Amino acid sequence: AMTDQLDLSASAEWPSDIEEAVEPATTSDSDATADDGQLQISAEELLNHYQAGERDFSGLDLGGIDLSTAKLTGINLSKANLSDANLSGTVLNGANLRDAMLRNADLSWADLHSANLAGADLTGANLKMAIIIRTRFKDTTFPNGKKR
Repeated sequence: AMTDQLDLSASAEWPSDIEEAVEPATTSDSDATADDGQLQISAEELLNHYQAGERDFSGLDLGGIDLSTAKLTGINLSKANLSDANLSGTVLNGANLRDAMLRNADLSWADLHSANLAGADLTGANLKMAIIIRTRFKDTTFPNGKKR
C-alpha cells in the first residue's frame, strides 16, 4: 500500500561519511559565506587552487589571511577583501588587485612589479620595501588615506 509518509527505516544504512559532509568545517566558526555574500577561503585552499593552475580569486573574502612569502604571480584578486592580510614578502608581480580592499594589510617586502592597484584601498597598509616598479595606481587610496 502506498502511503504519503516517508520511510525512514532505511536511514541507518546511509554511509557514515554523510554526517561529516554536513558538518561545518572546523577552520571557521561561520559559514563559508561572509555576511556580505563574499566567499571565504583559507590560505591553504587558495594556495592549493593556485598550485593547480587557478588564477581567478576575485571577490573573495580573504580578510586577515596569511599569504606571506607565497609566490602568486599573475593572480587575480580584484575586488577581494584583503584587509589585515599578511602579504609580507608575497610575490604579486603582474597581479590584478583592482578595487581590492587592502586596509591595514602588511605588504612590506612584497613584489608588486607590474601589479594593477587601480581603485584599491591601501589605507593604513604597510608598503615598506615593497617593489613598486611599473605598478599601476589610478584612483588608489594610499596608506595615508589620500587618493590619487
